[in-house]
Amino acid sequence: MTIRVVSASDTYSNRASERIDFVVSEGGILISEFYNYPNPFSSLTESTILGFSHNRPGEDLDAVLVIYDLAGQLVDSRHYSIEESFSHVTLAEWDGAKNGNKLMNGIYLGKLSVRSLLDGSKNEQITKLIIVN
Repeated sequence: MTIRVVSASDTYSNRASERIDFVVSEGGILISEFYNYPNPFSSLTESTILGFSHNRPGEDLDAVLVIYDLAGQLVDSRHYSIEESFSHVTLAEWDGAKNGNKLMNGIYLGKLSVRSLLDGSKNEQITKLIIVN
């Protein structure tokens, strides 16, 4: 842990100082691949499996998966706690539905945010999910 004191002053020479504690790590977590398989998929007959690969196996991770349509509207959001993760993580199956209703043909965007619980490093990636019914 590194401790630094930051000082600042305004245009009237009012000074303030604050102590900041932070951790410097050698390289943060990197998502090397974020995918869904099969892609494209038919939401009427199958689902798609979402997963990712990363560079910090063995660590506890928090992951948030959010799926949007191309208009930016939220379709689905899920949170995962992954203990002692492998370098390849399978998150979930997605059936291509919103509130139980199958979605129309189209391209959807999946955004994955992964954070290491060891040092707080974070990474994000986006992938396309294509539905063809």
